[in-house]
Amino acid sequence: MRHKTQAPFSIERREPGPHDDSIKILFCGVCHTDIHFVRDDLGMALYTMVPGRELVYELMGLWVYGSMGL
Repeated sequence: MRHKTQAPFSIERREPGPHDDSIKILFCGVCHTDIHFVRDDLGMALYTMVPGRELVYELMGLWVYGSMGL
């Protein structure tokens, strides 16, 4: 699957549950290793993938001992 065509896609998110933290992602970075995985340069990519793990986010809700706090 080398250089598989990439395309945007959408996902449907559920509402945060009682044991979830809630964040609003403001920015997401992609490192050079992510590019290698997207292109399957290392021969071990698993598709579908969502590269990018360097996040800048705002904490919207925090799970604290049985209730949402903040």
